[in-house]
Amino acid sequence: MFHRSGVGTFLAGCLAVGLIATTAPASAASMTETFALHGAKYAMHAMGSAKVVMVSKGHFHITVTAEGLPKPSALAVTPARKVYLAWAVDAKGKTMMGMGVVRLSRDAATGNYTGSGDVMLQTVTEVSITADQTPMQHTPTMPEVVVLASHMGAM
Repeated sequence: MFHRSGVGTFLAGCLAVGLIATTAPASAASMTETFALHGAKYAMHAMGSAKVVMVSKGHFHITVTAEGLPKPSALAVTPARKVYLAWAVDAKGKTMMGMGVVRLSRDAATGNYTGSGDVMLQTVTEVSITADQTPMQHTPTMPEVVVLASHMGAM
């Protein structure tokens, strides 16, 4: 009888080690997180999602879909806005908040804005979409016009 208990304990230990071994790679190189994006001041009824996949340490692939956004030029803000940009934010940085940007394009068939691209950050803690002047920016145009955010106090 002792022999059977030993085998059962051994098998249970192997199963536990196997479960731990299969979960470790998921957090290392293939982590995926989906952020729900909620409408903000300029687009209260808009919604969207951002799928963030860790390609490798410090390298993320982001796919964004947003619906219910007005054309950027229709927003009553100065300076005039021409494009939507999705900002991946690393708010855990010790010295300065890091950001990576992905341009969104309008799909004429659906009216949705979509975009995908890669960003280099230590981690991604938030995703926000802003209306901006040009797609070649390193920071949002001031004053910031946040239309969607994964965290309502974002940016």
